[in-house]
Amino acid sequence: MNIAIIPARAGSQRVKNKNIREFLGAPIIGHVIQTLKASSCIDLVYVSTDCENIAAIASSFGARIRGLRPSDLSGHHVGSSQVVKYEASELLASGLEIDNIAEVYATAALMSTESLRAAFEKVDKLGEGFYVFAACEFASPIERSFKIVDGRCDPVKASFFNIRTQDLTPSFHDAGQFYVAKAATWMTQPFRFDDRSYPIRIPRYRGVDIDWEEDWVMAEALGKSLLGG
Repeated sequence: MNIAIIPARAGSQRVKNKNIREFLGAPIIGHVIQTLKASSCIDLVYVSTDCENIAAIASSFGARIRGLRPSDLSGHHVGSSQVVKYEASELLASGLEIDNIAEVYATAALMSTESLRAAFEKVDKLGEGFYVFAACEFASPIERSFKIVDGRCDPVKASFFNIRTQDLTPSFHDAGQFYVAKAATWMTQPFRFDDRSYPIRIPRYRGVDIDWEEDWVMAEALGKSLLGG
């Protein structure tokens, strides 16, 4: 059995209540749950939360709530991987037979079913000990980045500005959507950005990780084209 676990605690320090904020006519977590249920590669969707309101909203979209998570797993500094491991261990202890687990962000409204299926197929080929996650190419070469110091441009490495952008090797970043691995891998090995993690490349227009209000605006603008609304 393949399951998805969505960590969705109450509150947000930068975007208020972002896990249940209305996105194109519905709570954003609802869009994510619907995509997971439509993917055909996930059997059950669980939401891990510390909030009754989030639990009720998630349930209304067909997600399962095992119970509110403990308070020691609900702070701002608790990593989402800790939450997934806790929920998975409880589900396994209850007798649920789980092959693969996907941790999915509650704000990944632009996630596609195609990328999810590709991730599960990749994990099945790789076996235990590996993770698969969504990644996007940076819009501009990171080698040509600069800081702004006293209002002036301060190149991180000036020599790269003499190289054509097409001659630089593309770099990628975590898209902030999903992380998929065998259940046994989640129990024994934390996710890291290393040679045991394989990226599934997705288009930049689907990889908006919502951390700030401007990210939300961008995601909604793209969502109107991709999802309608």
